[in-house]
Order: sequence, then structure tokens, then C-alpha cells
Amino acid sequence: MKYLKLTLLILLFTNCIVAQQPQIGKITAVTDKQVTLKLETVPTNVKPASVAFVSKDLTGAKGPLGITFSSGWLDIGEVKIKSVSNANLLLEIINEKNDIVKNGKVQKQFVVGNKIKLEWRK
Repeated sequence: MKYLKLTLLILLFTNCIVAQQPQIGKITAVTDKQVTLKLETVPTNVKPASVAFVSKDLTGAKGPLGITFSSGWLDIGEVKIKSVSNANLLLEIINEKNDIVKNGKVQKQFVVGNKIKLEWRK
């Protein structure tokens, strides 16, 4: 029983240390299917060719009934990390969600200046 508890503790600790933490940054450039992102911190375990889910910050945005969001994130797509250079990432858009239609036009989700979050889900 003692070894079981110790083993579980080690596995839990390893998962906390090794698991990729969400990364937050701002979009600095957008081309057809590529996005350049400046992260708030220098990533330690983000590797090229890994796939991440992207969410857009809704803080201060107007909702459908004119209500201003005080906080929150909206899933906007899935990206593949092309390259990592200090706190700059080059991302390739794999799947972009275009859920928002305003005045009959689909709104772009990847816009320069938007604050976004990268998450790795199991």
C-alpha cells in the first residue's frame, strides 16, 4: 500500500511537470493559412509539429444582445506549430471555426491584435 501511494504521487507530479501548459499571446501577422503569434512568456515545452486548440479572448467584446463580456474564451480553431523562436510562434491553421455571422457576413477569427490562447487537450 505504501508503494502504491508513492507510485501514484510520482505519476501525478510527473503529469503536472511534463504536461503542456496553455500559452497566451497576441496575433502579430496573418496570411492565408498561417498566423504569427507573440507569446506573453517564452514557452519551455512547445515543440514544432504539435497540434493545439485555439481560443479567442472575449473580454470587452459585445455579445449578441449588446451585453459586454467581462471574461471568457471562444474556441476558434485548431493549429499546427510550424516553428518556435523565443516567444514567437508560426502557426498553420488546420481547422478554422467560422460560427459568427454579423450582418450576413462571416467574421474572421484570426485578426491581428487579437489575444488568443493555445491549449493541448488529451
